[in-house]
Amino acid sequence: MKKKRVKRPTGKLTRDQIKNLDTLWRDVVIARANGQCEHCLSTKVLQAHHIQSRFYYQTRWLLENGACLCRGCHYTFAHRDFLGFYFWIRERRNVSTIWTAMKSQPNTKNRDYQGIRLYLEQQLKNIRG
Repeated sequence: MKKKRVKRPTGKLTRDQIKNLDTLWRDVVIARANGQCEHCLSTKVLQAHHIQSRFYYQTRWLLENGACLCRGCHYTFAHRDFLGFYFWIRERRNVSTIWTAMKSQPNTKNRDYQGIRLYLEQQLKNIRG
C-alpha cells in the first residue's frame, strides 16, 4: 500500500492576501501624495498607478513603484503617453530601485506576506502621523 504524500505549504500568496496587500499599497501611495493626483493635483477619483506592471511580484508592493494619479491622468497620461510619463516619473522617483529589485529577486508569488503587510502598515502610520 502506497503512502499518501503530505503536501507541504508552498509559501505562495493566496488571492485574498494579494488583494489585501494591493489595497494596503494603494492606501499608502495615495496617502503619501496627500490625497492629490501627483500630475494635476486633482482630488477626485484617485488611483494608485504601478510604474512597473503588477505582474512583477518583485516590485508589486514597492512604494517607489507607485504614483497617485486621478482617473483622467492615469489613463490618458500614464497609459497613453508612455514617453512623457517615463520622463515625468523619472524626475520624481528613484526608478533604479525598481530595476534593482527586479534583477535581484525571482518573479514568484513566494513572498513574505506578514513582512510586506507590516512594512506597508508602518509606512501608512508614519505618513498619517
